[in-house]
Amino acid sequence: MERKIQNKVELVKIVGISAGGGKRVLLEEAVHLALKEGATDLHYIEGEHPCMRVNGEVLVWYAGRGIREEIEKCMPSGTDPVRESDFTWHSGHHRARIHCYQKQERLALAIRFLPDRIPTPKELHLPPVLYQKVMYQTGLLLVTGPTGSGKTTTLASLIQELNHTEALHILTLEDPIEYFHASKKSLVIQREIGKDTESYVSGMLSALRQGPDVIMVGELRDVESIMAALHLAETGKRVMATFHAGNVEKAIYRIIDSFPADRQKWVRSQLAASLSAVVAQKMAGPIGRRMRPVFEVLLNHRSVAHLIRNGEIHQLPSVMQAHQASGMQTMEMELRKLQEEGIGAIE
Repeated sequence: MERKIQNKVELVKIVGISAGGGKRVLLEEAVHLALKEGATDLHYIEGEHPCMRVNGEVLVWYAGRGIREEIEKCMPSGTDPVRESDFTWHSGHHRARIHCYQKQERLALAIRFLPDRIPTPKELHLPPVLYQKVMYQTGLLLVTGPTGSGKTTTLASLIQELNHTEALHILTLEDPIEYFHASKKSLVIQREIGKDTESYVSGMLSALRQGPDVIMVGELRDVESIMAALHLAETGKRVMATFHAGNVEKAIYRIIDSFPADRQKWVRSQLAASLSAVVAQKMAGPIGRRMRPVFEVLLNHRSVAHLIRNGEIHQLPSVMQAHQASGMQTMEMELRKLQEEGIGAIE
């Protein structure tokens, strides 16, 4: 849904420029307005009106257009403007993850604002079973969901909780590093892909020689990274990773289907043995001026492992519904509960 920002004259006055399609909007001005409006995302594109996402809606700021020089100025030195790149941005208490890309020979930035501190599991409304049980178990915890659903923040919150409660060696592999963890009760080592290690796979292979208790993997992108994560989980490590899929069932199907047919029986067996849990999340709301995540939870136990091993993935939603008392739930179950409490639908 697209609409103009309300009270345009007042907002334009705050940033000190006049409305009009021919005017130019500095990146700093667009960021200032986006933060003031409580936006989660800002799209700043050369020659186009800035857009921001507030409470799930895309708002267009018609005060002016993006400037190429502003985009080039914020890019890390040595970045090829023609190639896509990801980096983090810091200014005072504000932090953001930035994706730089090119569209029709124009430079563009997709900016996602990050919280100024790592939220606690309770602040994120994480299912209690995650921070009371699952994160203390060995095996692979898979957090899945669409882009922008808060997967990285969920993992950062769990890592922070472990850092404050257990004496562990925690290793994170990230692209880029979005949240910084100062070692507290645990030793936390954060490595950035492309700077500290070549790839997620090389970082996971190296982890075997570094002796961590917990490995957080920013994203499982391909067969090789999935295999490496499963191997780490098989060796008794706690592995946490994100994956792109709409729900628990689709996540497991996607992992299995990413392998050749003659390897799918093997990967089903590995998942059955190594998974600790699969969590899917999406954004719902708004509540006031904010969206909030909603969750689907699958915990691995004997009946779940049996279904995965035998390829009966379609039966997993029924298991989640039947084992609510153990902490499992489908997305529909939580949405029904939230709607009863007056909280909105999925973004």
